[in-house]
Amino acid sequence: MALTPDSLESVPRLTGVYLLKDASGRVIYVGKARDLRGRLRAYIAGDDRPYTQRIVAETADIDFITTRNESEALLLENQLIKANKPRYNIDLKDDKSYVRIRVGVAHPWPSIGITRTTVSDGSLYFGPYPSAQATRRTLSVLGRVFPLRRCKDSEFRQRVRPCLYHSIGLCLAPCVNPSVRAEYDQATRDLVAFLQGRDTEVVRRLRKRMEKAAEALDFEEAARIRDRIAAIESTLVPQAVVGTSPSDSHVFAFFETRDKITASVLKIQDGSLVGSTTLTAAKA
Repeated sequence: MALTPDSLESVPRLTGVYLLKDASGRVIYVGKARDLRGRLRAYIAGDDRPYTQRIVAETADIDFITTRNESEALLLENQLIKANKPRYNIDLKDDKSYVRIRVGVAHPWPSIGITRTTVSDGSLYFGPYPSAQATRRTLSVLGRVFPLRRCKDSEFRQRVRPCLYHSIGLCLAPCVNPSVRAEYDQATRDLVAFLQGRDTEVVRRLRKRMEKAAEALDFEEAARIRDRIAAIESTLVPQAVVGTSPSDSHVFAFFETRDKITASVLKIQDGSLVGSTTLTAAKA
């Protein structure tokens, strides 16, 4: 299916990501759009970027993946560009374009922060996220719900008094108060579960702890947990996860009409969608 007006009639007017492939099936360009059909139509009517005509000439097949919103489309676009390295994508090939949330679980007192690089240091990385500014705002909200430290390990070792984050309720100050071990470990587990997309599970656990605190007449603790639940439900938006299996997998889908059969294959690596292939054949 080349990039022609007739071929675009089967493309929906929905938000998502499109993949343009050459005759060998290799992805040559990945893009996102609020209106997939409208965006692809612009390639053959009005897009005057210098390499557009070459893309149109080389495109032998069009694939697309719809998403729930533009943010998901932006993240999926980044993921597909990293996985396929299309020759005509020049803006998002640098891994530093997006930020991630890092949870330093290898340390006895895990920290939370934002990074543009990932290294094999035993930490957990979540993302990528398209906006560094928005991710920093999210980190502030996460700190109120899951008050882990943000200081570097070297600063943590030398600290003799709590920092400003403790004063404003964003850190349990394990640097000078090791008695918070149980609460800190629980906050770490809750944070990781939330970032993995298991926000319902986290809220359920928090509600049980809130009820226990209320039964024990510890109303101050119950109120703190209540506020954490409210922050999760009203402020934080959990990350959409395709899957949680550490192994790679493929998802197959089939659709049949009166005269055609279509098969789609989604390729998933480390819980993230990294590619898709769609084949359509006429019935015999």
